Amino acid sequence: MKRLLIISLALALLLIAGCGVAPEAPTEPTIEITTVVTTTEAAVEKPLPLYHPDEIKLAPIDVLTNEYEYRPSKREVYYTIPGALINLCPRGTMDEVEKLTDKNRVNGEPTEMRMVTLIKLCNIPREAFEEVIRCRAELNVSWGWDMSDESNEVPNADIIYTFDNEIINAYYRRENPVVPDWLTNLQ
Repeated sequence: MKRLLIISLALALLLIAGCGVAPEAPTEPTIEITTVVTTTEAAVEKPLPLYHPDEIKLAPIDVLTNEYEYRPSKREVYYTIPGALINLCPRGTMDEVEKLTDKNRVNGEPTEMRMVTLIKLCNIPREAFEEVIRCRAELNVSWGWDMSDESNEVPNADIIYTFDNEIINAYYRRENPVVPDWLTNLQ
């Protein structure tokens, strides 16, 4: 009887300890960031939209100067990224966007739109981008916001997905901003 009890106990211990592989310790999630390499096709189905300075009501430059460490030369949408777009990326991606933006500045200004940097790092498909922007525009309109105000402007997918900084920077330029008297001396 003793022998049977010892054999049963030994067998039970073998089953508990030996049958399963020891559980692996949880691992830290890793972030894999890829860079999108794009090419501009020679044949473009439709011409790129042009920015006409009277289409967007610009905020007074002193409002923006207080928000940034430099005097912005682009419209507000150039410097912002919708939260829903950030949510399409792995955690920690914005840190990388900020590092790249800080590294590529001329006279305080970023040389590439932060949103474009994010799209490249996360390889965000144009369809996903357009859905985020469509939802944002619909929400702004439902709240009764004036979509021609600079603070409500939505990014233009046709311009952004060229991935051409020269085109993007030209499109989002600030023209004829309202400059307060106290700021004219800084020019």
